[in-house]
Amino acid sequence: MVTGLAIALLAGCASNSGLELSVDVRTDLVPGRNFIGVRVEHFNADRSRTLNRADAIATLSQDYFEGYRVADFEDVPGGPQLLLVSLISPDGDVVASRLTSLDLNSSYAVTVVLTASCSGIECPGEGDDPTYSACHGGQCVDPRCSVEEPEFCGPQNCTTDDECSSPVPCGVPICRVGVCFVRLDDSACLDGEVCDVEGCIPDPAVVMMDAGMDDGGPDCPASETLCSDGRDDDCDGLTDCEDPDCESESCDDGNLCTTADACGDAGTCVGTPVVCDDENACTDDACDPETGGCESVNNTASCDDGLWCNGADSCAGGACTEHSDPPCPTFCNETSMACEACRGPDDCGTVTFGGWGSCGGYADSCDETGTQSRTVTTPTCTAGMCGTVVTMESQGCMRDTDGVTCGSTTMGGWSGCSGYTSTCDETGNRTRTITMRQCAAGSCANMDSVENGSCGRDTDGTSCGTTTYGAWGSCGGYSNACDETGSRSRTCTARSCVAGSCASQNTTQNGSCGRTVNDGTVCGGSAWQVCCGPSCVDTRNNNAACGSCGQACAGGLTCAATGNGGYGCRSCTANSQCTGSLDSDATCWNVAAPPAYCQCQCPGAGHQICADAGCGPGMYCHDCSGHNWCAPFPGSC
Repeated sequence: MVTGLAIALLAGCASNSGLELSVDVRTDLVPGRNFIGVRVEHFNADRSRTLNRADAIATLSQDYFEGYRVADFEDVPGGPQLLLVSLISPDGDVVASRLTSLDLNSSYAVTVVLTASCSGIECPGEGDDPTYSACHGGQCVDPRCSVEEPEFCGPQNCTTDDECSSPVPCGVPICRVGVCFVRLDDSACLDGEVCDVEGCIPDPAVVMMDAGMDDGGPDCPASETLCSDGRDDDCDGLTDCEDPDCESESCDDGNLCTTADACGDAGTCVGTPVVCDDENACTDDACDPETGGCESVNNTASCDDGLWCNGADSCAGGACTEHSDPPCPTFCNETSMACEACRGPDDCGTVTFGGWGSCGGYADSCDETGTQSRTVTTPTCTAGMCGTVVTMESQGCMRDTDGVTCGSTTMGGWSGCSGYTSTCDETGNRTRTITMRQCAAGSCANMDSVENGSCGRDTDGTSCGTTTYGAWGSCGGYSNACDETGSRSRTCTARSCVAGSCASQNTTQNGSCGRTVNDGTVCGGSAWQVCCGPSCVDTRNNNAACGSCGQACAGGLTCAATGNGGYGCRSCTANSQCTGSLDSDATCWNVAAPPAYCQCQCPGAGHQICADAGCGPGMYCHDCSGHNWCAPFPGSC
């Protein structure tokens, strides 16, 4: 195996689909200082299988800032796949890495960007899309993001250098492909210093020379970093495969006829021999150690051209074209690889017939035309061997199906109930159609008939005649002697159906009635106990009806005896207190020598007794000597 351009390609299990994949790296980390190697690993879509791998040495002379090619893969399969690019430190650690998702359908060159701004960032971050597993310019992005596929990279960091900044004074911010890079400028540091991602630091090359180290990377890493660079990277006196650190790591054994070279436990680089096979049995194949390619030489070995009847085969001129004598003297069957004798069916006998089977195959239960079958055995000659072929022969046959039931009997709905003899009759009749399905002349037909049935109804309570009424009884039921509203009743005779017959039903109908009772009608044991409206009222000492139904004492007045045989509203002080309960002629009597009383006034001069005068209908004003008073009865003074 050989190494070219400081790149070692390890062929994996890629299918021979003929695509090519090139990988470029752009980074603002310094080659030969921040990293001394680049590892490119090429996987299938689920990362279960390695397709290719490349390891490249990184030196200060290589321009990774503007982009540097680190791998060229051939015979790459099409479809989804993954690419992991890692920058390796002098100590053998991964300084930075980036996983890129590809979907190839043609040869492709991809540029992988790894910037110092992604240092310490884990993707996806909090609140990010869970599929954003790659860092690009300091932010988590879709792993499909690349310089060639910017639509998957999200918003650009910048469009001009002015939009970028440097975390260290010796760095120059530069905008490239929408990402802020920092070019580390050694000239901005003192003599013996270089610009690093942390600022100006002592030049590692000077430190290494001062320490007397000239065979390893800066500060001599703990193990070999590359196993095919001819250097003792870890300063332990062992180079490449001689160092146990390189066991199973990729190397180059210098043999073009090997592949997948790796350091073995014996301290040597061992490869797997290339297998040459053009899949032609008539050539001998081998790898040419001068070119690493496969060569083929014709042979005369036994072979098989796929035909049996032309005899045994052998190689000639790189093809299976030589044959021995045919195996059969007459007829040869290539399919069965056997010799045969018969030429046709006539050599194997005559046709024979079986008996006719029963008639069947009717379309339905009324079908009268069917078929019957029998076997026909015909001799055959197949591949030189006699045999027979059994087939079926059919003919028509008949049967009689008239009258055969061919479906379910159905019943129509009952008609309405009718045929009642009277309004109260509860027994009637009804009909329905019965449809039977029977065969007739080979078809299924309907046979209809009518079924009669009894039915009934409930007529109880149905009116069957005119309702008559008796005469009203006398009015009664008054609650007291003054009540004017009473009640009365009469007999109501209705004709209605009962158990199928018309019968009389007598009920009592109640109604209201009334009478007239005048105010002042005596209703108790005293002439002062009289009707006032519907109530029986004692007009003595009664503020609501003082001496009569029409006089009510209000405004602090009280009903009291007048001392001259009557009752009046006492303690008035002005006529106006009396006119409201009597009439406009009423006066307050004896104001000068209380107690004073309200008194009614009969019209005209002289002592008299008159009706009403403010005492109310049916009441009387006793306009007598001294105090006047209202009473429910007339009389004399």
